[in-house]
This record gives sequence, structure tokens and C-alpha cells, in this order.
Amino acid sequence: MQNAQHFARTWATTNQVGEQAQYTPKFDFTAGRFNQKIIVESVQTEVDAGYEGKNQIVLIEAKNSQTKNTIIRQLYYPYRQWQYHSMNHLAASREVSCRR
Repeated sequence: MQNAQHFARTWATTNQVGEQAQYTPKFDFTAGRFNQKIIVESVQTEVDAGYEGKNQIVLIEAKNSQTKNTIIRQLYYPYRQWQYHSMNHLAASREVSCRR
């Protein structure tokens, strides 16, 4: 019950974000055993749900069945996109997290 009350207080005044298709800003990251640099720009992303609270933005990618793996683009690209927006375009910087 305490967790539910905390959730209700934290997200009582939220804005829904991220449900329409958007495009990523340019960013890069390294992956794999050999630290391969991957450069990403203007990739279309869409999440199943996203909520913006006072201090945090939560992006949700839902599946209707249990999966053994998840394509990195489905979580990491929207995470980087909203991290960029949080730092550069929103009134106050917010922590961004993804949930599957």
C-alpha cells in the first residue's frame, strides 16, 4: 500500500509524452566486444507510453507476451532522445528512465 501511495503522490500531476512517432537527435554510443562506435541520427522512435512528472520522465515499452530478448532500439533510442530533450529543451532537467 505504501508503494501505491508513493506512486500516486509522485505521478498525481503528470503529462503523457512520447506516444507519437518522433525522430532522434544525433548521438553516438559504443557497443560490442570491440567497442564499435555507432552514430545515430533522425531514427524514428515510438514508445507505448510515457509519463512526465516533476522530477522524472518514464518511458514504457510493453509486450503482450514474454520475450527472450528486446531490440535495443526499442528502449535505448527513445531513452537517448528524451534524455536530450530533458537536458536541452524542457524547463527543468529531469531523470529519464525506461521500463519494459
